[in-house]
Amino acid sequence: MRASFLLGFSLLAPAMTSAGERFDETRATTLFAFDSVSIPHTQNLRLEMSEPRRHPANPVLRRGEAGTPDAMGVQFYGSVIREAGKYRLWYVAHDDDASSAAPSTRWRAAYAESVDGVSWAKPRLG
Repeated sequence: MRASFLLGFSLLAPAMTSAGERFDETRATTLFAFDSVSIPHTQNLRLEMSEPRRHPANPVLRRGEAGTPDAMGVQFYGSVIREAGKYRLWYVAHDDDASSAAPSTRWRAAYAESVDGVSWAKPRLG
C-alpha cells in the first residue's frame, strides 16, 4: 500500500507547481461546461450557440427611482423564463436606504416582466 502511494505521488510530483512558480494560464485547458455531452438529461433540450451582441438600448433593465427597492442598483444574478408570451425576470436589487444597519440587508430579490425582452416593467408586488 505504501509503495503504491509513493509511486503515485512520485509520478504526480513533477506536474505540481512550487509556491514560487507562476501559473501559466495560457497552458490551461478551457472547459465550456454547457455542451451536448456534459448535460446529463437532454430530453426536449437543444443547445444553440450564438455570438452575443450588445443591444443598442443597453442596459435594458435600469435601476429604479429614489425610494424603490432597486434605486441604488440592479444586478442580473437570477433567471429569465418565458411563460405565456411574457418574459419573467428575477434579479438582485439594491436600495438607497442609508438607514439600514448593515449594507447586506439592502440587497434583495426583485422581479420584472417584458413582452419583448427589451422593455421591462417592474410591477408593484406589495
